[in-house]
Amino acid sequence: MSFETDHDVSINIDSRHGLIIFVRVPELGKVKTRLAADVGDYKALAIYEALLDHTRKVSLGVNVERFLFYTTAVVEDNWNNNDFIKKFNLAKTSVLEWPMLLTNY
Repeated sequence: MSFETDHDVSINIDSRHGLIIFVRVPELGKVKTRLAADVGDYKALAIYEALLDHTRKVSLGVNVERFLFYTTAVVEDNWNNNDFIKKFNLAKTSVLEWPMLLTNY
């Protein structure tokens, strides 16, 4: 199967493929900390949120199952539950357990 995204990229896929996105909850002072040292916490947070928005939009153009892994619990986000399979509290999970998280879907 082949398709094109709005970014002039042609991607060939089959049913064995998926997209995994790891997300840190956008929190002032907790994201893009090295960048924040130069631009400040508020600007770094705005940049991170813009990057998340871009990632979400681009990933919707990929015709595979999309897995969204958060480092912590999330009450509300901008990622539609119909478009993304979500897993929370990844920070409490060993890296060795991550493949098992995917086999449960």
